[in-house]
Amino acid sequence: MIICLKTTPNQTMDQIKTSLRKWGVDTKKWFGHGHFSDYVMKKGFAYSTGKENRKEIFSLTSKGLLEYDSIKEKFNL
Repeated sequence: MIICLKTTPNQTMDQIKTSLRKWGVDTKKWFGHGHFSDYVMKKGFAYSTGKENRKEIFSLTSKGLLEYDSIKEKFNL
């Protein structure tokens, strides 16, 4: 999720899901169990940057960018 928001900032939830599906991620499991709201949003990794066509847009926070750097280093991306 964090990598998805780093590669393409300012995405709607539908755009995030589409990107993750292209990568082979089971979005029902991720979004159905509150991963996005409970982990990504509440932990402060992402925030709502506004609305586009009445849909919320999300981007990484500074904390999210630091987490991206940590993931990148851990997995040698």
